[in-house]
Amino acid sequence: MAAAAADPLVLARHYLRLDQFQRVLEALENVTASDLDDVEVWRIRAGALHGLRRHAEAVEAAKNGLARKPDDVVLLDQLALSAFESGKRRSAHQALARALELAPDDALLHAHRAIFLARTRSFRTGHKRLKEATESAELAARLAPESLQVLRIRAFVASLAGDRRAHAYEQQLLALDPDDKNSHLVSGAVSARSRNIDAALRHYVEAARIDPSDHRTAWLGRRSRTLMHPAVAPLRLIWRAGARRVQLTVIVLSFMLVAVHAPTARAILLGCWLLLVAYSVVIRVGLRVRFGRRPR
Repeated sequence: MAAAAADPLVLARHYLRLDQFQRVLEALENVTASDLDDVEVWRIRAGALHGLRRHAEAVEAAKNGLARKPDDVVLLDQLALSAFESGKRRSAHQALARALELAPDDALLHAHRAIFLARTRSFRTGHKRLKEATESAELAARLAPESLQVLRIRAFVASLAGDRRAHAYEQQLLALDPDDKNSHLVSGAVSARSRNIDAALRHYVEAARIDPSDHRTAWLGRRSRTLMHPAVAPLRLIWRAGARRVQLTVIVLSFMLVAVHAPTARAILLGCWLLLVAYSVVIRVGLRVRFGRRPR
């Protein structure tokens, strides 16, 4: 038992399940030279590096594993994910296409294809890509109806596509595991895209409570808790209104300032304008000073 517990691969697998990616890499430093021929070492290393957002290194780790076993589906998937995040979109699509040839019924591969399609849409191909992404996400959910990873992606893709079922998917996801950090992060993103800002902030705070060891989620939770303060209510109202409505309001106020000649009315409009600008600047600067940039 003690020997198994001390085995670096056993430790690495354990830490990877807990999303403790830095500890995974530390455990892998103790593998023997003969272990490096085991593709699982490279799967675990690529997964940990991807989790740490060290995507270029994750690509190299996946390639090292594929040099030992070219048709390993897990490594091809990891190569696709990390290549996509590092901007190598063509390589990512090629690796994922090869993985799907080898495992056409793998739900997670179809879910990742849905993410790729949704995130590579353009103005010209947007509707078609989102439709294909939705179809891939739905197929993945049929293949693995109880997979949290798959259901998270389906909910997120539905929100990107403006699918009315996004909220229902989010509720289904939370019903399966209400204490899953990533499910709350996805639910927060879905709520934010539907302009349900208060719900989004609550999800982010809950995600940080569930896993305070994740410094990125902890930062998001602290920031969200501050944004729930009554003093920030006008900013939340602006977010709920959406960028287009805010822009329209600014245009209308500008025209009114030009068109209105009554001194009192003009002074009131100008005061509202300056107050809005000052509030926006103070809130934005205050948040940046207090929390800094989002950690990588």
